Amino acid sequence: MLKNFENWLLEQNYKPSTAFDYMGRIERLCRKEEFTLAYLIENIASILPQYETAGEKSSLRNLSISITLLADKSNSGSTLK
Repeated sequence: MLKNFENWLLEQNYKPSTAFDYMGRIERLCRKEEFTLAYLIENIASILPQYETAGEKSSLRNLSISITLLADKSNSGSTLK
């Protein structure tokens, strides 16, 4: 699933290094929070605010960019499978 996210980012004209970095951020977030990627996608609306400026996990704000992009991909009708 994460590889498909990386490929989608590349299709959106992100640099390969950026796509790889964002994919890694999502992977680390899931590992740290003990989320599955499916859980993150299904609950992204409630998880993302925690990582934004005023969120309880705002010190990890860089993750919000990756989570937002993952949400955009999920909402675009593209599949991560």
